[in-house]
Amino acid sequence: MPFDPVDIIFAALGMSDEHSNADFDQMLMSIFSARALAAQRADEDASLVNDEENHGYLRRYIDGYEIYVPFNLASVFPGREKLSSILRAANGIKLSENNPICISGSTTFLGKNVPISDLDFCEYFMTDESEFSSCIYRKRSSVEDIIAVLLKIDSLSYIFRDNDLNIPAIDDDTLKSKWIKLDCWFTDQALGSLAATSVIIPTDRRYGGDAAKNTFVHQEAMISNTGIPRPLFKRSEIGLYLLFLYKESAKYYHKASIDMNLRYAIKSLKRSISFLLLVGAEEESEFANALEETFNFLLNPSVVCAVLRQRLDDLDALCEALPMDRQNSARLEIDQVKSQLQYTTKAYEDEPLLNRAIGEAETLMKAIKGLFDSAGIDNIDE
Repeated sequence: MPFDPVDIIFAALGMSDEHSNADFDQMLMSIFSARALAAQRADEDASLVNDEENHGYLRRYIDGYEIYVPFNLASVFPGREKLSSILRAANGIKLSENNPICISGSTTFLGKNVPISDLDFCEYFMTDESEFSSCIYRKRSSVEDIIAVLLKIDSLSYIFRDNDLNIPAIDDDTLKSKWIKLDCWFTDQALGSLAATSVIIPTDRRYGGDAAKNTFVHQEAMISNTGIPRPLFKRSEIGLYLLFLYKESAKYYHKASIDMNLRYAIKSLKRSISFLLLVGAEEESEFANALEETFNFLLNPSVVCAVLRQRLDDLDALCEALPMDRQNSARLEIDQVKSQLQYTTKAYEDEPLLNRAIGEAETLMKAIKGLFDSAGIDNIDE
């Protein structure tokens, strides 16, 4: 590999009298293009190929859609079986057929069989803002396997089952200034029952506007048969994402240490994984071994149990807002998830495992801090 992790961190965040921002942008483009070529066929199905028109992306065609995957997610990206389920959820949750929607969060790690508590999506709302309310109301006639339950606009929640559902009229400026999230109940033969959530990002065809700052392009695999991916090479966005991942990893590590909470330790580990994948650390033996050990740890039955417990909490919360005629079957689905917990409940309370999780989170966080130091990037904890 011609570039090491320190090169990427320096190119994204470094200052130099010898290089302009344009130089740094070109450096990142060269690095990421080379890494996209090297990442071909690295996914679970060995089906992702380099996209020469969208540098840094790999893509595959499935079920009538193109899926564009950033190079850093290729090695952990799921195969057809899981993707078909994810696509069904994505098509059921998105507000408009013409809007690109992205697979986000831990869902992108399913190629490593990492347990997930929910499905995360991000929809770029390119439809005219006047259509927003009608798009929401159409979700009331959801297909059977994905049911719209809650719409959240900033601190307000709207329940879809309510007969007096009254979504406020939202103009363009208001739409782009709000935090909008759609919560659904998804039932799937392969993935089971789980919450599916989508953050709505109002934007134009160039992904402009402040709302697009609420998400990071390197954590998204785009599903689209109409739009094109967001560019991967904007230096400021890469730098912000690297800092975000480190700070999130540190935040959840400290929460896990204080509260002695396994879920926080898992969150810290996942943020660190995302960081290391983006900077190509898996190409160095030291980090490659650490990443493999972390993925193996996330498959520990007690870790799976913790994730399933989170899934149950999410489903319980949604169940109360489901239509009454759906609640009985929903309770049965919750019971099925509970049955998966029985053999791991005792192990979940295993204190040595929790200490190991916190220890691994600390090790990865310190290793990342060391990469920043080697790149000459100071004050990242401020």
